[in-house]
Amino acid sequence: MPHLEAQFALEQSGVADLIDPPDQWLLETAAEGAGWPDGMPLAADAEPLGLTAQELAAAAAGQGGGKPAKPAPTS
Repeated sequence: MPHLEAQFALEQSGVADLIDPPDQWLLETAAEGAGWPDGMPLAADAEPLGLTAQELAAAAAGQGGGKPAKPAPTS
């Protein structure tokens, strides 16, 4: 499970025991620990990832809505 790998990477760094790490550092560490798709923006917000509120709600409800996955950006 990728989220467990990300959590392990964050815990292994030990930095959260000493400081309140910045969000970007947390995102980079989690992405490194769990892997990150090639071409996918390193972001936690929906907009840079090209996702809508409806798509996030459907994913949270376990429904893909029958739409194919969006291709990764090429730039």
